[in-house]
Amino acid sequence: MSVSTTGKVIFTTNKGPIEIEVFAKEIALVRNFLKHCLHGQLLGGQLVYSDNEMVSCSCEVPEFKVIKHNRIRLGKGTVGITATQLIINLNEDILDIPEFTIVGKISGPSIYTLEKVKNREF
Repeated sequence: MSVSTTGKVIFTTNKGPIEIEVFAKEIALVRNFLKHCLHGQLLGGQLVYSDNEMVSCSCEVPEFKVIKHNRIRLGKGTVGITATQLIINLNEDILDIPEFTIVGKISGPSIYTLEKVKNREF
């Protein structure tokens, strides 16, 4: 049984919008995530693609703590957050990042925007 999302955040980039649907009712950390989004504290840096099939950017989340939800699974398009990074998974496999919390998933055509970042189409 999958968990439904209850909120949405849209980041505007020069590649196009990135829509993130969040699990606001299931994950308590999402409230702080949304607060940081409203204050522009998350995507101040640039999106960076790394070799392990993820896109990330630096951020500061001082209230961060790891929260695991047994019904939310990691997959392609999953959005996670650590104390210092916003992470978007572009792979079907599980990432080797020990200290992160899943806060949402990519929705709509945003996965194609992230593929442009992945392929370095500038």
